[in-house]
Amino acid sequence: MLGVTYVAVCCNDPNRVIGYYTLANTSVPRHGLPHEILKGMPKYQSLPAILLGRLAIDRHHQKKRLGELLLSRCFENCLLLAQVSGARYLIADVKEAAVTWYERYNFRKIAGNPNPDSTKMFVDLKVVSASIDHKAAASAQAS
Repeated sequence: MLGVTYVAVCCNDPNRVIGYYTLANTSVPRHGLPHEILKGMPKYQSLPAILLGRLAIDRHHQKKRLGELLLSRCFENCLLLAQVSGARYLIADVKEAAVTWYERYNFRKIAGNPNPDSTKMFVDLKVVSASIDHKAAASAQAS
């Protein structure tokens, strides 16, 4: 698999990586997705998606919302990629301890995951786009 890794470095030590995420092209089998989100989608067996290969924060920098910041940047990049690739979903293989964290950002479990060490999850990029548009509109009204 080929992907692109985005890296966050420490502001006082640019040689120290404090977090990163990787994106790659993938597809998701339609049979694992909820029926309500498949309305209007092509009838292909697999649908284009973007894989969040890994999202990690250095243990010394955890609990400082850096994961949220990197995921937000990831969402922005995925929305740009989706415009040229046709991807509709962001997919992640999530360690069981992190499932609740991902659910806070609208990720949902994909049915039929064969890997017992992780949970395959997805978020609909249309939901991400609508959320960003809603936040921007709310911010503009507050100004």
